[in-house]
Amino acid sequence: MLTRNSYASSQGKGPRFFTVNPIGDWIYAASENSDTIVGFSIDRSTGKLVQAGFLINTDSPVCIVFKEAAV
Repeated sequence: MLTRNSYASSQGKGPRFFTVNPIGDWIYAASENSDTIVGFSIDRSTGKLVQAGFLINTDSPVCIVFKEAAV
């Protein structure tokens, strides 16, 4: 079950979507109005988000989908 333990800024306007990667150690926030995606690592011991220090510029992100890697 998810519970709130802190806040983290999406650093964008109009955050529309967020997702956790399949492994569960990163979360990504997509802000539609600022055309950005920001990544945060998830501290496994506290559950708090740690800003990863990167910002991806893209056209109007509204969702993020992970594709399974070919083996």
